[in-house]
Amino acid sequence: DLTEFRAKGEEEQKVHVSRTSPVVCIPVNDQADEIVATMFSQLLEQQGHKTMLLPPVALADEILSKLAEERGTTICISALPPFAFVHARTLCHRIREHLPDNCIVIGLWGARGDCEVLRERFGRGMANKVVTSLKEALEVGMAGTPTGPMPQREIGVRVQTPG
Repeated sequence: DLTEFRAKGEEEQKVHVSRTSPVVCIPVNDQADEIVATMFSQLLEQQGHKTMLLPPVALADEILSKLAEERGTTICISALPPFAFVHARTLCHRIREHLPDNCIVIGLWGARGDCEVLRERFGRGMANKVVTSLKEALEVGMAGTPTGPMPQREIGVRVQTPG
């Protein structure tokens, strides 16, 4: 599937070269999450995206504040079940608190079930999209690819920060 998608992407890339919005991939918890995040970053780079791979321990408030300045940056949280959901939800909520306007995509790699139902489990207004395969993640249109921009968060939903 990815081979076919890669060939299709190479054809589209000849027409759409500019990929100005960066994608930051963040593995949720362990080495398996990091491996999939690395694979996804490499696939995005092959399509011309600027990517950055950040471990969750690197997400200090200063880094999140810097990312908030770049509203066009898409955040992709990489989580490989079966033990990933709680960590992914916690990380998603933390990122959303600091980045209320950025697009957050959660890769629950290999998860079964309806992606919209999975997205709702993260909480209203938290994740813009949940995907379950690398192919699907590439097809949803990361950061304004030829397949279109990521869907916007629900209007009027704001995360309240304590304090």
